[in-house]
Amino acid sequence: VGDVLKRMPETRGRPSEYDRWIQAYGGDDFQAVVKRYKALVETAARRLDLADPLHATLASNFSTALHLEYLFWDQPLNHAVAWPDLRS
Repeated sequence: VGDVLKRMPETRGRPSEYDRWIQAYGGDDFQAVVKRYKALVETAARRLDLADPLHATLASNFSTALHLEYLFWDQPLNHAVAWPDLRS
């Protein structure tokens, strides 16, 4: 996200309080961590037996994480205020 924001011309006039956040998430160190983490997740996924009940749990958790990420970014656009109750 930070890497994309650094390249977007419409963010050049943004408030300066976002600069540190954008630099952190767009910086080389963060990008390197993301690449290492992605490789770990992909390796683990290839080793996972699809019949293992853990697969369904991981898939559900991943889906929930994606949904929450969507809500986070959608909230300012659509003025959403309600978050799902994830207590189980």
